[in-house]
Amino acid sequence: MVFQFNPNGIDQGEQLFGKQFLSFEIRTLNSKGELMELRTVDNVVICPGDNSPRAAFYADKLCRTDPLSLNALLARKTYDLDDWSRILVTVKHQTAPYAEPGYTQTVEVVLKRRYKFDIDVSFPAGLLTRRQGETGYGSFGGISLATLAQLSFYSPDKINRLRPYKIGAGFVALNAFNLSNTSKNDRDLGLVILGSVYPTRREAKFTFPLYLGGGYLLSAGKWFYLLGPGIGVRL
Repeated sequence: MVFQFNPNGIDQGEQLFGKQFLSFEIRTLNSKGELMELRTVDNVVICPGDNSPRAAFYADKLCRTDPLSLNALLARKTYDLDDWSRILVTVKHQTAPYAEPGYTQTVEVVLKRRYKFDIDVSFPAGLLTRRQGETGYGSFGGISLATLAQLSFYSPDKINRLRPYKIGAGFVALNAFNLSNTSKNDRDLGLVILGSVYPTRREAKFTFPLYLGGGYLLSAGKWFYLLGPGIGVRL
């Protein structure tokens, strides 16, 4: 991120503003809004360009002509920041050189992402399953174990707010916590592709997603479909 100055825009026509004495305050915040780093740059002097009728009087070695790069100032560079980090840059006139208060402008830059990839472990419970070649749905199953590689999608018009659905693929151990040896426990391991719908309340510790998808049962050697709720815990 670079700030480029325009010296030829300072003195134009009858509007002669002269040297600009600026200071920069740079704050880096993480995705939770916590301050990570604070940098202040004072005495940034920008002089009018050659188009100014008083250009000859502005010859000063303190006049800055090169851009101001944030990566040259920050300990943690912009390309190394985590998702949804924010950089707040406040540019203002210094008070000492002016008889009247100057201007202040704040620029906010957000490291935006369109989607997030993660590995999710959840506990689908009470699943309705239908196997290939069978009629109807079976009874509600017990607690299963799902390990999925999932894609979550961020809302395009909000900061760090996920949409209430995910798409993933992985493994589901049906009735994983049913340890009986009866023939009706229907324990099996399936390769699945699942879509899930999550509640949008971010402060909730427990979530109850709804799963819909299908896959292939390794032990039974059949394709199957499933629908049902699950239990999730947010740490």
